Amino acid sequence: MVTVVVERTLPHPHTHEDLAAMSKGAAWCLEMYSVKYLHSWLSVDGTRLLCLYEAPDADSVRKTQETANMEYDRVYTVERFPPAGWEKPAPEGA
Repeated sequence: MVTVVVERTLPHPHTHEDLAAMSKGAAWCLEMYSVKYLHSWLSVDGTRLLCLYEAPDADSVRKTQETANMEYDRVYTVERFPPAGWEKPAPEGA
């Protein structure tokens, strides 16, 4: 499984309630493509949305978006940074 980001530009400002309704309407197709929704970030002005999923690949997420008639700008696989177990260097003088 990989982590996949979906970027969306929303046609008008959305609220958290709008997004909850949108997600609920599209949730039915996630299981069909073995996709798990993780969480989202909404811009302060409500017009940009980043959604994070766990899936076999980016194409599986793309298919869920298209099946649910959810518009998107981009879909791509990401890696976590810093990786688990990565230690920050100690500040100078510490």
